[in-house]
Amino acid sequence: MKKFATLFIVSIFMFTSVFAQKTNDKGSTGGNNKHQKPQNNKKKNNNKSDGLLIEFTKIVFGAYQNTLISKRGNDKSVFGIEAGASAGYLAGSNNNFFNVDPRLKLNRGALSIDARYDFLKSDTTQQQNIDALVELNLIIDDFKMALGQGIMYNIENSSVYHESLVGIELGLNNRQILVAPELRLAYDWAIKKPVNLEVNLKGAFRLVNYSGTAVYIFAGGGYRYMLNDYANFFGGLNIIF
Repeated sequence: MKKFATLFIVSIFMFTSVFAQKTNDKGSTGGNNKHQKPQNNKKKNNNKSDGLLIEFTKIVFGAYQNTLISKRGNDKSVFGIEAGASAGYLAGSNNNFFNVDPRLKLNRGALSIDARYDFLKSDTTQQQNIDALVELNLIIDDFKMALGQGIMYNIENSSVYHESLVGIELGLNNRQILVAPELRLAYDWAIKKPVNLEVNLKGAFRLVNYSGTAVYIFAGGGYRYMLNDYANFFGGLNIIF
């Protein structure tokens, strides 16, 4: 069920590209070949249903994206770039980490590309991760929900893990203040265990708002699991342009 849900969400993210896959239900050429295998009607019907679902999803997505373009095309928080960095401290029972997270996000209405470099350093060890996700955005006025799917690449072990993200951003007072909870999960399907889990809540205050560019200062905290439990405290700057 989890794999099916993952594949379904990934398929949603892909329907902006032209990928209408044609099914080959006519078999080999030469219809008079006596040795031609009989067609599988069940498979043919399934392929037809999948094709209709893809076309329907593309139509709905296209209409939603066009609505965002017409109403929010000049809004940099919807069609723009976010660049920022945070520094924080992870406190655990056995070990503590200093954490730095530069992050770059390209917002194109209903879709975003989100990349983060995650650096963690303790007295005895260090860990470096690169997160890359594609996110589907639900935007209503100053409310935004992001559902992301992608990968986490661990540099030390050269390992790749499936990663999911759920984030909410609520703008207050014409986006002067932002409140943003976020959940991020990297999962190892081979051992069926999480390798990284982050549950955070941050608040941001806009320092600059000039000519479509906004600068926010933010602070937050939460919980992080990396084979051990940690309390997470962080702060930083974010620029939207």
